[in-house]
Amino acid sequence: MPEARADLAAITSQNADALTLFDTESLEILASLPLPGKPAAVATDAGRDLILAVATDPTALHVFDLSGTARAVWPLPDGAFGVAIRPESGTALVSVITGFVAEIDPESGRELSRWQTGAMPSGLAAEPGLIVVANRDADSVTLISDGEAREVATGHHPFGVTLYEGRAFVTDVLSDQVSVIDPVSARVIARIPTGERPYAVAFAAGKGFVSNQYEASLTVFDAGSFEVLTSIATDDYPRASPPRPTKAASLWRTGSRTVCR
Repeated sequence: MPEARADLAAITSQNADALTLFDTESLEILASLPLPGKPAAVATDAGRDLILAVATDPTALHVFDLSGTARAVWPLPDGAFGVAIRPESGTALVSVITGFVAEIDPESGRELSRWQTGAMPSGLAAEPGLIVVANRDADSVTLISDGEAREVATGHHPFGVTLYEGRAFVTDVLSDQVSVIDPVSARVIARIPTGERPYAVAFAAGKGFVSNQYEASLTVFDAGSFEVLTSIATDDYPRASPPRPTKAASLWRTGSRTVCR
């Protein structure tokens, strides 16, 4: 096993039932670990030495440290899908497609809280005091803060959520755009055009990068002005991006073309 470190990416491979740890500086694979149950979403917390991954068949929360050592496996409600780590507590936030987000203690597997969302919650992200959930079949996001849940309309089939500089960037898969949401006013402040079937957004050097599944490209935009700068060609069906810019990155992909089923 590699030593625990922060400059790595954790990548799930759904068809291979595996978790890969990848060094983002040397571009070397550090470990390939068994992770049964068709794993999908994954989240990391370098400060807490924590990797959380959701398996979908059967549904379970797999807990690892950054060295790849398995700590625990906890059952989840049927339909568990997305995962994020709540920064205040290190607890797991799991979206469940029947219409709620559950907060799970990764040490005991106990459910601590539950919030109702719109239909088919998918991607989610969290920062101190805020949880943002993309409701795929409701064409909306749910903003959860101070014990209150507010719903904001987006484009068609929102999926990926990334929080950056106090704003939520949500990929609207069937609208070919990114909705930029101000969580304070709970409104969409910009819509950024993308390639076909955008999936997720990541940020680096003041720019946003959107993976466009059906166009084999990345849309690059200015993170401040939201102006589209260029498009970069990729291999087929790019899908995954880190949920937020930290040294320990989380990636997930299923190896399948279809997202909106």
